[in-house]
Amino acid sequence: MRGRLIQQLVCVLRRLDPVATAAVVGGGYDPEFDEPRPVPDGTQTGASSRREQAAMRIRCQVGRDSALTTGIARSLTPAGQQDTVVWTLLMHRTELEAKGLLVDGVPQIFPGDRVEALETVAGAVVHAFPVPPGLYVTGVDDAGFGLAAFGTPQINLCVLRCEPAPIGEGART
Repeated sequence: MRGRLIQQLVCVLRRLDPVATAAVVGGGYDPEFDEPRPVPDGTQTGASSRREQAAMRIRCQVGRDSALTTGIARSLTPAGQQDTVVWTLLMHRTELEAKGLLVDGVPQIFPGDRVEALETVAGAVVHAFPVPPGLYVTGVDDAGFGLAAFGTPQINLCVLRCEPAPIGEGART
């Protein structure tokens, strides 16, 4: 099993679908602004051309020690200081592999994928992340080498760093 998660929750993950996003008439992905293009919908701002794959449920753990924390990142904006909650979610690589999210040892979760909610293992919603601003993956890293008393240590965790979309920006929506 290569170790276990403790205090398990379930992450409801909505992965960005780049093919469907690119197929939206008048939309697609804008490399200049690093976000999906808006399409006319009768409003001043338009609707996002972002398309997502079906929701996936993956067991996770919210990091709680000094290296893996849910904390606050502070940044200076033209309007003043802005605090952003940063979520760190740990996922076991064996589960990612079983769900087809680990190809040749590389997690198939990318920046821009959206965390829709955190649920209990029984399915009750613990925390929902409404859009806007939403909660988006901003980084994916490997962690942990497990216990290898009788074998070769292996990386056994995937760490997702997740943040809401910046206020006042259409990024990732």
